[in-house]
Amino acid sequence: VRASSVAVKEAYALEYDLLYQDIDKALNNRIQESNDPRDIIKSMHREHDVTQSLPSYFTVNGRSFPYSLTDSLIIVKPDQKIKLRVANGGGGGVALHTNGHKPTVTHLDGVEVAEAARITRDVFSIAAAQRTDLSLSTRDNGLDSYGPGVWLMHDHRERAASNAGVAPGGGITAITYESLLAANGL
Repeated sequence: VRASSVAVKEAYALEYDLLYQDIDKALNNRIQESNDPRDIIKSMHREHDVTQSLPSYFTVNGRSFPYSLTDSLIIVKPDQKIKLRVANGGGGGVALHTNGHKPTVTHLDGVEVAEAARITRDVFSIAAAQRTDLSLSTRDNGLDSYGPGVWLMHDHRERAASNAGVAPGGGITAITYESLLAANGL
């Protein structure tokens, strides 16, 4: 848990951290084969070929869909400015798609992007181990936002929208307007 800085509190109504990861089931199973760290290290680093890794599970904040919706919803109100801190902790790239909204990149790997170089779009490529900060506006103007709703936010790669090849799954969350939660008693 991280406290927001004074600068973030002044510029943004809310801040969310999103960690995307992928899990190689074969490597994960190797780790569970022994309680002896020496055997685990040998299996992971001498017997497992990392160049042949094939992720089976995809998560956001440690959970896959549908469980990701209980802990990783981005709950917003109209006309807010939200900071999304997105990190890719997986071995492959993430194509982060924000349905219904077009955020703007403000920082890459903790370094501020010059105002003239900031990109606004609805799909962002985030390389392995890269961090990207996005400014999400919920202003309903047809550019920043298309209005209140429950808008899925997910890795746009087909495999990443599954759990072991079964879809829907993976690191799916949603930009969810608070009024819709309240209207449904949530």
